[in-house]
Amino acid sequence: MSDDNLTEHIPLKAGEDMMITQYDASAVEANGLLKMDFLGLRNLTFVQRMQEKVAKDYGVNIDIKSINLEDEKTLALFAAGRTKGIFQFEQAGAINLLKRIKPRKFEDIVATTSLNRPGASDYTENFIKRRFGKETVDLIDPLVAHILEPTYGIMLYQEQVMQIAQVYAGFTLGKADLLRRAMSKKK
Repeated sequence: MSDDNLTEHIPLKAGEDMMITQYDASAVEANGLLKMDFLGLRNLTFVQRMQEKVAKDYGVNIDIKSINLEDEKTLALFAAGRTKGIFQFEQAGAINLLKRIKPRKFEDIVATTSLNRPGASDYTENFIKRRFGKETVDLIDPLVAHILEPTYGIMLYQEQVMQIAQVYAGFTLGKADLLRRAMSKKK
C-alpha cells in the first residue's frame, strides 16, 4: 500500500487477483520498505465458523468490527483469568499475569501479551505498579506522550519504538522498521 504509485518504488507483476512485488522479503527491507508477515491462525477460522453458526442457528449476525472492546463483563472475565480457549491467554503464565494486572481497558489486555514474553517481561512489576497508581507515570515529552500513555509510560511494543523514531528522527515507517529490526537482532 502506498500513497504514491508503487511502480516508482518496486517492480510489480500482475498476480491472479492483485498486483504483487517481484522483490523478495530481503529486497523489500533493503529498499527501505515495510515488510509485513500475516500469520494464519486456526482461531480466526474458528471465529468465522462461530459467526456463521450463530447466524444460521439464531438469526444473529455478529459484526466483529462493532464488538465493544471495553465491555465490562468481558474485562472482568479476563481479570479473573477465565480465558480458556482464548489464543495467547490460556496458558498459566498469561492467566496469572491477567489476575495481577486486572485489566480495566482493552489496552491492558493487549499489554499482557507483550508482558508475557521475554524482554518486555522485565517491565511487568513497573507496569503493574503504574497501573494501580503505586509508581509515578512519567510521560517524558508531550511529543510522544500519546504513544506511551496507553502503556503507562513504558515502551512495551516494537511499534512504539517505530512511532517514536518517526516523531524524533522523522523516519518513514520503512526506515523505522529497519531501526526496530536492528535493535532486536541477537548479539
